[in-house]
Amino acid sequence: MKLIVANGWDPQGLEDVKKDFPSIEWVDGKTPEAMSEHIVDAEVVYGHVNSDHMKVAKNLKWVHSHSAGVDWVLRVPELVESDVVVTNTTGGHANTISEHTIGMLISLTRGFPHLSRAQQERRWAQPLEFTPIGLSGRTMGIVGLGNIGSAIARVAEAMQMRVIAVDARNLENPKHVEACWGLDQLPKVLSESDVVVVTVPFTPETKDMIGKAQISQMKDQSYLIGISRGGIINEEALSEALTSGKLAGAAVDVTAVEPLPSEDPLWDAPNLIITPHCCGTSEQTFREVTEFLRTNLNRYLAGEPLVNVIDKRLGF
Repeated sequence: MKLIVANGWDPQGLEDVKKDFPSIEWVDGKTPEAMSEHIVDAEVVYGHVNSDHMKVAKNLKWVHSHSAGVDWVLRVPELVESDVVVTNTTGGHANTISEHTIGMLISLTRGFPHLSRAQQERRWAQPLEFTPIGLSGRTMGIVGLGNIGSAIARVAEAMQMRVIAVDARNLENPKHVEACWGLDQLPKVLSESDVVVVTVPFTPETKDMIGKAQISQMKDQSYLIGISRGGIINEEALSEALTSGKLAGAAVDVTAVEPLPSEDPLWDAPNLIITPHCCGTSEQTFREVTEFLRTNLNRYLAGEPLVNVIDKRLGF
């Protein structure tokens, strides 16, 4: 069986997995030329494929994505219409992303960017230069209560925050939240929350899901955090809300265009933390993502159902 490694995620962990599966022919597909050569007769791809790959793939049965988000599948109609199974690593990034999310929130509410600038200036900042706020007793609204949203809710609850959420699925008695409603209740969550965290996957339905109208429904001086995919929070509306003072602050780990161009006006938005799509990266995540591959390889070779099979038409 030929397996193409099409990404460079955790090379050491991948070497450990290879030792457990000596019968597999592991080939490097991290360059376009290598992918074009090997995709013709490969049975499994660890990474992503595109339309050109699908047009020539004759033996492909399974694509295992190293990421939790698989919105890229929607851009490959040949894959969507095929019998090829696609799995992802949902759950492997959740703890690290929740830590990153809470870290960005605390940085905003405690004024760490301001204090860091003062430190670089060798200046002892005065307490009244910035008015920090406490988070206990405040409300966090989570848009999308999947594995990542649930992990964030768990930490927020431990910080004595009230947590409410909306989700496209009908969730009964979810843990760590006071209430979870359908997406039709998004205005309610926005209007009641001091902090709104967006974790939904990017799909045609979620594009610009949080725009000018939705931000206007949020509390004055609230916070907005986006950590799933760019294009869900409208960046022009976000910048306007920060400039006008409608929002006290915001943080994004994802943008509509990545890397974010140096001339993009979002860089100049006040009270905004931008991180370079790194919220899911950690040594812990490396281990967990590699274990997903090991688990699914064992299942595939044994003819057992794979874990984390996605709905290709929905993109998650």
